[in-house]
Amino acid sequence: MSSTDGTLRESNRNAKKRSASPSKQEQQGRESAKRREIRSDYQKVEPNSDQENMERAYELDMDILQTELADDEPDCRFAESSSFLNYQCTKGNHKDYVPIDSLFYPTLPEAYEREDIASVVKALGKLVVKIEVNHSSPRRPKLFPGKNAKFPKGHCRATGKIIFSERKRDFGQEWGEIKIATSSHVVFDQSEAEHTTCILNFDNADSEVVKLKCTKVTYVNTEQDNCLLICKTGDMNLVKQLMDNIYDFVNTHKELHEKYRNLPKNDLVLTVSHPHGHTKQVSIGSYAEPDKNKYHLTTCKGSSGAPIYRLNQEKVWVLEVHSGSADGLAVSGLQLNK
Repeated sequence: MSSTDGTLRESNRNAKKRSASPSKQEQQGRESAKRREIRSDYQKVEPNSDQENMERAYELDMDILQTELADDEPDCRFAESSSFLNYQCTKGNHKDYVPIDSLFYPTLPEAYEREDIASVVKALGKLVVKIEVNHSSPRRPKLFPGKNAKFPKGHCRATGKIIFSERKRDFGQEWGEIKIATSSHVVFDQSEAEHTTCILNFDNADSEVVKLKCTKVTYVNTEQDNCLLICKTGDMNLVKQLMDNIYDFVNTHKELHEKYRNLPKNDLVLTVSHPHGHTKQVSIGSYAEPDKNKYHLTTCKGSSGAPIYRLNQEKVWVLEVHSGSADGLAVSGLQLNK
């Protein structure tokens, strides 16, 4: 065999390798296209920020028996997991929670004991934040209009979920804006937003948390009990990391939604929250038929505003938020208008 033949064969082998595996540039292009698609999905569901929506905050028509704000609980920033299990709670159900950093697939219901399903729960957990509101608006009503249910007084601790993170530039300055969804009964108006802090990464007692001051509320919808908060930061690395976390959650869910959409009983529902202001806890259950906005889930004070995740839901940019409990079931905001 001549040296020329050997060179040609080597060249052909290299060409086949290149055709079999995409180049780094091609991989980056595909990833960019996937992110553009996800960003487009977000823009389709992002609430509009307009005066009409803001005014709806004062036209309440909610039918809920018990909201779940941690309004009179001690601060549990350094609470150990053992103290959470023994915490005196009227529901007495803390053993049903799974700490986010202890979650792995055998802790899931038998039909869903799969490692990839546990991974999407952990991806969601990276977006969940603890919310502290240190002001109660004088515009809050005492009762839900037309109802005997007491409207919460505010000045509370609750839960929220990061739904977007982006860089902003103006007049030579750069900053990051982080959008967080929670319940409208958690943050009722702008005056409360200005006294609100969002705490990231509070997974366990040793967590290095990040605290972000809220600057405004851009959307309030009391009919579906949700609102959208804006926090600002100068940490561009944090902005990028949070957006990467969002892409990871959305992509992971998209793959699992397709993979498990034909399960015989696809009714997995869960939430990640900060009950009683404690570390992140996972509650796993199912929706109550025939009403899919009422759920069999363990929740406590402090769970208000937490995201409700359903495996059979197609889009997960903006999830339903937990509002409270009624008739022994957890209720999401969408149920309030029915």
